[in-house]
Amino acid sequence: IAEDDSYYVLNVQMGGSAKRYFSDVVLTYSKKDLSLYKLKLQEANGSYITYTFNNQKFNTEIDLSVFNVD
Repeated sequence: IAEDDSYYVLNVQMGGSAKRYFSDVVLTYSKKDLSLYKLKLQEANGSYITYTFNNQKFNTEIDLSVFNVD
């Protein structure tokens, strides 16, 4: 997704124990379907972790057998 094809939301209100590890959370949404496209966790020391969600499928049918416990 190109930068102009997405929305950014910055959440800087970290609470609890997460506040010690992450200074910012950046959520990136696709303008096409408003799905979460990227999640970036910014650490206080400048390091970061980025999760990018590709090939997303929504409301697909799931075979009920996957929920069976033997």
